[in-house]
Amino acid sequence: MPINPPGNPVLVVFREVLPGDLRKFRAESNDADTGGGARDLRFREGSRMSPVLARMFPNPADEAGVTRGDVYWITSDDTAASGQVEFWRPTDARPNEVRLGRIYVVNGWIVDEEEYAAARNRGDIWFYLLVLDDTGRTWARILRGANLNRETPAFRDCVQRRIQERRGAAAVFGSLDFTTGEEVP
Repeated sequence: MPINPPGNPVLVVFREVLPGDLRKFRAESNDADTGGGARDLRFREGSRMSPVLARMFPNPADEAGVTRGDVYWITSDDTAASGQVEFWRPTDARPNEVRLGRIYVVNGWIVDEEEYAAARNRGDIWFYLLVLDDTGRTWARILRGANLNRETPAFRDCVQRRIQERRGAAAVFGSLDFTTGEEVP
């Protein structure tokens, strides 16, 4: 059964694409001999981002504090595909951080690394987007900073504020609820 294309956006979450994220998709993110190599996306402000992400990943998982949900994307041949992503609660080691696990299944987030590197050298910031639509589906795509002006003014302005508020080298991230206008963080 075909999946309908995205409906009207209700909620959007965005997080800057960083060079280390690309290694996660290639399963090369373990930089130390001690193991690790998490293949997830992390968000600071866990207490504020948790309720937002919980709307996109509402289904209980087998492990306590973990929920999951299907993420859809449009393929290069204009069909829809999906994969299941997990939303993880904060841990004792990182009490103010939440994570999206199994991101490597989201082919809508695959980045052309040469194009990304050239854009990054020009100061162009790219973002992973998750968009909850009015049918209850969560869609993934990449937003290139050069294309930010093509987005709705409310979303464009939200992203630009987050960029201006960046702290150090931390990833730019946030969310916008199109229904209420609420922004997080």
